[in-house]
Amino acid sequence: MPFKSLYQSFMSLYVNEDVYLAEWLCIQSQPVTIVGYFFDLSFINSLLGVDIQIIENGVLSQTIVNPGVGVIRVPFDFLAAGEYCIQAITSGTAEIPGSTSAITLPALSLWASEPGSGEEAWTTGATPSVTLPGTIVDNSDSEYLFAAYAFIPGYEYTITLGYTNSYNAGSSNPRTIRLSIFDDTMAVQFTTTDSGPISPGGSDTVAITFTATSQTTRVGVKYTSGSDIDLQIDTRAGTETTPTIPAVTAQDITETICVTVLEECDDSVITSDDARLLEDGDFRLLE
Repeated sequence: MPFKSLYQSFMSLYVNEDVYLAEWLCIQSQPVTIVGYFFDLSFINSLLGVDIQIIENGVLSQTIVNPGVGVIRVPFDFLAAGEYCIQAITSGTAEIPGSTSAITLPALSLWASEPGSGEEAWTTGATPSVTLPGTIVDNSDSEYLFAAYAFIPGYEYTITLGYTNSYNAGSSNPRTIRLSIFDDTMAVQFTTTDSGPISPGGSDTVAITFTATSQTTRVGVKYTSGSDIDLQIDTRAGTETTPTIPAVTAQDITETICVTVLEECDDSVITSDDARLLEDGDFRLLE
């Protein structure tokens, strides 16, 4: 077959591919025609978004925008002698930044406490809270308070939790709040730790920014303190940013082929060396 694939047989030279420019389906590499006679050029296009440029005597005279996929035929009806060149290209595009929008995390009343050995459980509800009876010699950890969320792989997320720390007694150090992103088994995928939360008491926020994967399915928070404190989660918020679409460099799809248009026939400009083979076995492309 003349077109076994993009990469095999002689005729594959006429199909555009990344590693080479498609040749035009023409019996000569530098064709010659006569004023007033119909003429066309064709190539085999496998890409959308390809434009055909026609350059008349060095000046761009016409652009055929996105003619489609398949055998693309470009007709000519030459009215004057000169040189007409033709090439297929893809136009370049500028980078398109991602778009950021707010997301709605599950209501705090739906967050759950993940059991942990020796850790303090959260009291769940509309404003989940935990009491950490830390002392100067023995700090306390909370369990993870978590919720599931369907993060979209490839999107960038920022998750922010607001909380209130009520100081009761004891040492104020160490104290850390950790906001983490997990998979379905609570294996940590991303985490951020704030080692200097408010002390001895008041309101603050903790935030994490990450790019989601197929494994990022939960968000959770835990607190460690050497003080006897009560911690309450007050707010949750988040944003998502779509991936940036990279810039696309303009690309040549076909060779540039130029047609010499004569006022009258002159067969001396056509040589046998310039003829292309457009046959492959029992198949003929041009008659």
